[in-house]
Amino acid sequence: MGPYYMSEVDIDPDERPAIFREALAAFAAKTGCEVPSVSTPDLSAAFFQHILFIHLAALAAVRGRAITDHKELLLDTLHHEREYWRRAFVEAAIDAQYLDGFEQLLAILTLIGGTRSAAETRQVIKLTPRLRGTAPPLQDRLFDVLRPFYGRDGGVMGVEPDLLGERLVADALDRDDELLDVVFTPANNTSERRRYAYTVLTRLARQDQHEQRWLRKALERHVQHTGDDAMAVAMETGSPMPEMIAEVLQNPRMPARQKLINTLRVQVPKETINLLELAVTIAQQHVALLVEKGPRKNFNARINAHDAYALLASRYEATGRFTEALAARQQALEFAQALVKSNPGASNRHVLAQAALSLSEIYSKTCHFREALERARDAESILHILMQAQPKVYRPAWARSLKRLV
Repeated sequence: MGPYYMSEVDIDPDERPAIFREALAAFAAKTGCEVPSVSTPDLSAAFFQHILFIHLAALAAVRGRAITDHKELLLDTLHHEREYWRRAFVEAAIDAQYLDGFEQLLAILTLIGGTRSAAETRQVIKLTPRLRGTAPPLQDRLFDVLRPFYGRDGGVMGVEPDLLGERLVADALDRDDELLDVVFTPANNTSERRRYAYTVLTRLARQDQHEQRWLRKALERHVQHTGDDAMAVAMETGSPMPEMIAEVLQNPRMPARQKLINTLRVQVPKETINLLELAVTIAQQHVALLVEKGPRKNFNARINAHDAYALLASRYEATGRFTEALAARQQALEFAQALVKSNPGASNRHVLAQAALSLSEIYSKTCHFREALERARDAESILHILMQAQPKVYRPAWARSLKRLV
């Protein structure tokens, strides 16, 4: 039977008592029990806007327990789920010592979004820390236990609904956080699975501030080789993933930090809402890495520094931090001037003109109008000379500079 999909529409407080009574009667009929004569509990808490918790409260009442705390409701349901596993182990003649490993297995399956084939499932069983090294016949029996409870197509799924699965994941990680290493090691899982796992940990972090530690640990240990996956989830889900990535990037002892920052800075879209503060942090860290290297006289160092400060300035401007943006634009102009001094070619002078125009704009936004006019005139002068030499290439830029002067 099932699975059954429940509405995600928020339930109005006035409708909750009737839903509770209907669920109470349905669960009693399903289990062959009489409808318990209990009063309707207080369902005014915000989490009861989700029908799942109303149903779990009704199920707990059928079992003789009055529970109205959302975490306790999930834990009570998991307790009964574990009892089903225990009974299945007895029927399959599997020693109860492997129950903890079975729970780990389900936590991993929940994190990666399940499997699509028996072969994939057996591979996950072999990776599960407390089942690792078990004999193939036992692994086959564990697979046979999984199928009736969580089977789909040729493989198995994790624990559902999401809130219940996430609670299971939190409990399993609390007992053994090696599960994070199993899931996020690239050799073990595909990018699709790692992104699914990051999404699960993000949802868990939203539910419970205490459980944010698992997302943080996953990033601290594995973001250097799963940065693409983490960034994709950050763009899709928003908080708290971007903030977590930003926090981890600021750790100077993080392995392969420079490589990761260079990778992530080109992945953040120029126009973004979810990733605004993360974009600032990445740009700041990129500049910091260049500063750590010390002053360089070669061309590549100068162009990299110019680009880094220009990007940082644009990120500051996007968040309304114009004072910081002004300082970054000034730095970008200095490096552009150094480029022209070392090589006065047309492309470098064009870079200098653009840096001057950008600085002019931020001067204007911060009410430094005299400085804004001076920088705009500098840019126009450079672009006018370039336009005369190569009109087809530089006329549009020169025309834009004139509009800014006006």
